Amino acid sequence: MSNLENQNLKKSFALLTTIILLVLFGFISISLVETNLLSSNVNKLKYLHLQANIHIDTISDYIKNHNDLEI
Repeated sequence: MSNLENQNLKKSFALLTTIILLVLFGFISISLVETNLLSSNVNKLKYLHLQANIHIDTISDYIKNHNDLEI
């Protein structure tokens, strides 16, 4: 093998390695972002569920403590 062929082989191997690493880190970063978004969405839903329960408890207490004429 000549020196020129050896250099081309090294460059192509470096390019292939770079492409493989970019794809690998791309998949890892996408999975991390999806996990963070899902966690954020779950926290938002927990907050909304808690808020809804507080409103329902407040309305339930109001109905129990007041008669039909006051409501």
